[in-house]
Amino acid sequence: MSNWKDFNEVEITTEFAFPAVEEGSKSSILCQNGEIATWEYDSTDDDGDKINIYDSSSGEDIKIAFAYVLPGRDLFMGLFSTGAIPSLRITDTNCKYFRIDY
Repeated sequence: MSNWKDFNEVEITTEFAFPAVEEGSKSSILCQNGEIATWEYDSTDDDGDKINIYDSSSGEDIKIAFAYVLPGRDLFMGLFSTGAIPSLRITDTNCKYFRIDY
């Protein structure tokens, strides 16, 4: 199930403070409905920056997908009720992540 909505229907509210990205590093967010979404930087290849996406709501990291992250697109791919939109490539030290609630 996807939580995607038209950007005209959502409000981009705040900025997340994720640590610098390095292989194996994980970051989590608390979603608006109580879910815990986690992403882990995997690698960079010819296709881009690859991450693993986990549902951590149960206390365990349950891998649900992998994705290639693009600036301006939710790195959780609309799989959770809250997303994080990177302003630049996630490997760029100046990248900011904006919270979006669907």
